[in-house]
Amino acid sequence: MAAGTTTRDSNIYVNVLMEAVRAQFATKKALFGTGVAILKSGLPRHNVTGSAFGAGDKIQIPYFGSIGEMEDITEGNAGTIRKLTSTKEEAAYIHSVIAGEVTEWARLAAQAADPNEALAEQYVEAAMRRIDLGLITRALATTLVQDNTGNSITYNAIIDACAKWGDQMGPGNGVKAMIVHSFVRAKLMKLRDDSGGSGLGRPLWQFGTPGNGGSQQPTLDSFMGIPVICSDRLTPTSNVYPTLFCQSDALIAWYSESPIKTDEDILADSTVSALHLYHAEHLYTRTPSSAKEGVVKLLTTES
Repeated sequence: MAAGTTTRDSNIYVNVLMEAVRAQFATKKALFGTGVAILKSGLPRHNVTGSAFGAGDKIQIPYFGSIGEMEDITEGNAGTIRKLTSTKEEAAYIHSVIAGEVTEWARLAAQAADPNEALAEQYVEAAMRRIDLGLITRALATTLVQDNTGNSITYNAIIDACAKWGDQMGPGNGVKAMIVHSFVRAKLMKLRDDSGGSGLGRPLWQFGTPGNGGSQQPTLDSFMGIPVICSDRLTPTSNVYPTLFCQSDALIAWYSESPIKTDEDILADSTVSALHLYHAEHLYTRTPSSAKEGVVKLLTTES
């Protein structure tokens, strides 16, 4: 049997594990629950002709279109009736898989937590990391770009980037979250307001809370009041780093997890289990509150 096996006496039961995976998915939120991405289950596995979707196939992401602006009318004239229609955009169909490896669970079963819950948690955490990668990849493809190449990230550069939304920015600062590389994060943590011109003013960065593992959930750090997600998946080109500013519901991740699959080796009396994830991530061409894409990309040079 190949590496990645689970012995049968480890009490890993497929039907129980399937239920544990479903329960784990139900509690997860994309991109740390910031609200910039919709996480939706029920991705179709087959097209309208009954053929199974394959990796790279294009699927249609539906959402409601806009009925436009109000119109002025004169006395005796009627307004135009607008029809609410469903708009469709395309996204790529992706197939990902993870197989579990568990060792010595038979010996530890009496001392450790439920192995089904533990394996399900690891499967779903890996699935969520893959979905987040897909969302970040799509967000990087935004057409709203503030190119500050040659200059480091500053307060003013961030203001200029968000100005790409114009009057579609939304209430407050209109930004639900920003996604930064860890190197850019370090630069932001050093920025302060210019109190008295001394350069020793208050930091613009605010640390979140770690939570307590129970009722108190951890909170993200923030910059200028904007929650910050740190991800080194924002790969720089030379020393040019992208930083993403995201509005609410700018992205969607549509997924379907398959039943847990197993394979047995009767000679080794062992079992390996795997979770297959079918998913598609997409950046909407407009958000519910904006006629523009909900992501702005800022490019800065950091050294």
